[in-house]
Amino acid sequence: MDEMKLLRHMRAEIAVPDPDELAASIGWRSELPTAPVRSNRWRSLAFTPKRNRGLIIGAALTAALAAALVVGPSVVPGAPGSATSYANAAIEIEKENGEWVAKIKDPLADHERYAEGFRAVGLDVQLRLVPASPVDVGRVVGGDRSGPMPSPLPGDDETPSGRTIITAGKEPSGCQIGQGDCHLAIRIAEDFRGTVSFQVGRPAQQGEPYQRPTLATDSGEVLQGVGAHERPVAEVLDEIKKRDLQVVYERVTSHDEGPSNYATDRYYHLTFEPVDASEVGPDWVVWQARSIQDGVIQLQVSPEKLKPLAESTN
Repeated sequence: MDEMKLLRHMRAEIAVPDPDELAASIGWRSELPTAPVRSNRWRSLAFTPKRNRGLIIGAALTAALAAALVVGPSVVPGAPGSATSYANAAIEIEKENGEWVAKIKDPLADHERYAEGFRAVGLDVQLRLVPASPVDVGRVVGGDRSGPMPSPLPGDDETPSGRTIITAGKEPSGCQIGQGDCHLAIRIAEDFRGTVSFQVGRPAQQGEPYQRPTLATDSGEVLQGVGAHERPVAEVLDEIKKRDLQVVYERVTSHDEGPSNYATDRYYHLTFEPVDASEVGPDWVVWQARSIQDGVIQLQVSPEKLKPLAESTN
């Protein structure tokens, strides 16, 4: 049986296109090369009995066709920004009610994975997730923007048109990250055309300092309801010990000149530097108590009350 007859016989047993037509389409010919062939693969074919060569070539054509059917569609990428949805291991983005909704799947992923997703749907967005205190998880804790379209930073008030361009938060609202289907989400108006770079708080890992310290006495924080400002260190320490928290110190110094710090309706010129606990007396005065890490409070203190520069004119 010559090679063409053998291929036609195979076609009756294997559901593939006509090997004659497929062979012709790729320019294959049954004649052996006239010049010596150096390739070991083809040399082994050249010295294969004629009856078996047809089987080998037919099988190779069948495998090539199967590979083309499987691989072909997956290697044709779309144009940047042409996607209407996108997902990778870090982020999932889809359009919903006039907004791009980005669901964070991995809050510890490299920020470039988030940017990759936004680029795929035509957005120039640089998002970084940073360790934050529990009350700042899901909130914007820093960023900047630019672009032709009026667009406030995430967390800002609405645009002059009365529409917020970008928002961030936990979804469902009020949920706890790590429990159930709770996740961080970024919502961006579908017609946004600017460039934005911002940071959103994520749960801090053990021993990880917060990107932005918060007032420990604020609502939802570990010293909620405790008055710390201008109280003696000893009194505030009692409150901290009741909650089994660690303490570190930072000394606050007032100056006649320097950058202005506005607090409690007064202006100050202040500098801050770490100070060892052994140097802090129980009658020193607390300026602020800040949450800087899970279970760790920083007391900003001074030997005496800080003197304001002037009363606020507001």
